[in-house]
Amino acid sequence: MSSINLRKLLVRDKDVSSLITNLIAALDSAIGIQDANGTLLLGHEAGAASQKHPLAVDNQLLGWVIGDEKAAAVAAIVSYIAKREYEKKSLAREVLDRYRELNLLYDVSEKMGASLQVATVATIAISEARRLVTSGGGAVLLDTPAGVLTPVVSLGEQYLPEAGIPCNEGIVGSIVASARAEIVNDVRNDSRVSGPERAYASLLCAPLVARQRVFGLFVIGSAAPVTYTAADLKFLSTIASQAAPAIDHALLYERALRDAQEREYKLQQQLAALRIEVDRERHGRPAQDG
Repeated sequence: MSSINLRKLLVRDKDVSSLITNLIAALDSAIGIQDANGTLLLGHEAGAASQKHPLAVDNQLLGWVIGDEKAAAVAAIVSYIAKREYEKKSLAREVLDRYRELNLLYDVSEKMGASLQVATVATIAISEARRLVTSGGGAVLLDTPAGVLTPVVSLGEQYLPEAGIPCNEGIVGSIVASARAEIVNDVRNDSRVSGPERAYASLLCAPLVARQRVFGLFVIGSAAPVTYTAADLKFLSTIASQAAPAIDHALLYERALRDAQEREYKLQQQLAALRIEVDRERHGRPAQDG
């Protein structure tokens, strides 16, 4: 939340200070503006019988306008000015956050693109996610041919078993099936929860999608209760969408590399067998069965 300092708004901002001071003078009434601690900022000390009008923005008490019935008009104007200042600061904070987020995503994408190893790409992505989202632990789960979501990398507190969780079980299975990211802030009372997931109190999950299929899941969670927000989920989903093609590409590369190694191994075996045959023929020794 972007906080508003009433003293700074009314006293240090000369234009606002002049406006409110002239307004109080024009109303010709004993009206005073106090901060939340009761310190007089502008105007006059009011009598005990005066009305007291709160100044608040987004549930934050800024102070009071105290005076007769005319004080309500001053309170309305000061509240309007404070609200506009709050909106301006909130917008500036949002722009700054977006700028930082874009820079982070650019850096993450660059780092992930520099590697063709699944574990390295997954570690970079989940590390950055955990840096900005509160968590006890995080993991990247990948679907296996056996239909089990298995951790390819786990950081922090490791809640999920190395053997993984079947794709059709628990909260993670539900999210894979729906292909939609989700916040679960009360894991243990969720009707879908599976045994291993009970180690979490709060959970954020975002599916990994590439070539129009879900092939894994980002999981961020905490054993202590955490109230994850839509902003947290959006950030994790963005990281997951950046990581998914990089991880999928790395999987394809590793698979192609394994296939090439297997072909090379078989070829070497065939060449070794051929050399034996050639040596036997060269030395006039007949090949023996077995």
